[in-house]
Amino acid sequence: MADTAHPLSVLKQLQLESALQLLEQAGALLPDAEPYSVDWLQGVVDALADLSNRDPLTGLGNRRSFEMALEREIDRVARAGEPALLLVLDIDHFKAVNDQHGHALGDEVIKSVAVAVAGAVRPMDTVARIGGEEFGVVLPNCPPSFGPTVAERIRSEVERSSVALSMTERIGVTVSLGGAFAPQWVRSSPLLWAERADRQLYRAKAEGRNRACFEPQTESVVSADEKSMLFAIIPQEGA
Repeated sequence: MADTAHPLSVLKQLQLESALQLLEQAGALLPDAEPYSVDWLQGVVDALADLSNRDPLTGLGNRRSFEMALEREIDRVARAGEPALLLVLDIDHFKAVNDQHGHALGDEVIKSVAVAVAGAVRPMDTVARIGGEEFGVVLPNCPPSFGPTVAERIRSEVERSSVALSMTERIGVTVSLGGAFAPQWVRSSPLLWAERADRQLYRAKAEGRNRACFEPQTESVVSADEKSMLFAIIPQEGA
């Protein structure tokens, strides 16, 4: 015998209490629709998906959303040849902040940097917290000549910000940045791209911190691994 249960009654059998509690705790707004209707349920699913891609401390994207953005840009650069920049940045001397002032103040420093970085880039760019005190920025359609400009804007915005220690004392914050452009027309990988940017971040720290370093634009930015991808022999059908 066919099941003639009304769709709404079927939806109401779903156990959503934990999910709704999670959304309420995160301050997410539920859709303005009849509870357990299709539109309402879709809104709940969308809110959960958004929450799963957000860093709870800063509200920025998390590592999952960052890696998805890298995948999208790698594909776009390979297909269309559009320039795309990856910046990775790290808060300078962050361990000393935690050791001297405690983790609560460390969290405030991270939130302050998040606000400064997000305010220094375009709405189309992806800003994510990808580690304890490390952030990543994916900038699609970013010409090489613009890379140092945006990196300097981020660096200076962070340097201008500060976090209150007390009513009369504030602590300054700086970041070091590393930048790398995705090789155009090459089916690269997010890992190789991130490794390039990381190398420049390490160089910025070694050279004194509170600065940005980029791969030299006069040299090829295609690594040996990426060249093997570019020149790999693709088997033909029926071969």
